[in-house]
Amino acid sequence: MVWEQIEAITLDGAAASVSFASGLTAYQFFRLTAYILNDANAKDVLLRINNDSGPNYATQTIEAVASSIVGARVTGQTSNALTVINFDANRTGSFGLLIAKPAAGVKGQVLALNGINTSNLLVLAGGEWSNTADLINRIDVIASSNNFAAGTSILLEGLSF
Repeated sequence: MVWEQIEAITLDGAAASVSFASGLTAYQFFRLTAYILNDANAKDVLLRINNDSGPNYATQTIEAVASSIVGARVTGQTSNALTVINFDANRTGSFGLLIAKPAAGVKGQVLALNGINTSNLLVLAGGEWSNTADLINRIDVIASSNNFAAGTSILLEGLSF
């Protein structure tokens, strides 16, 4: 088994979200790698699966800033937050994300590791999508407000077995 590139997107202009929706049900695991260029507005980077905006997401996070470590858990959310801090205006950041939904009948699991170009910041987030009925057919990366700037690049890969 090898990771297959599903799609790579680099924004030519500002956009509020990036969507992947072609042929995803053939895969049980996804790897999403992104380099985000933020616009002039603070925001969070969110993940939504199958365009499900119901309260079906939970996120557990660990944030390390300099010598401080903070943990949090939120449930009943309408998406998974990939950044647990407010992504400051005009910042850049990157994240790697694994999504597992090997079969209908199990919840989707998400693991995100990200950093933002601020001093000594590292965030580890684990997420859950509580839908047990459906396979993944769409993945959206969403700016919680305003847009991602031109030059933002996101790569989606899939693994099937």
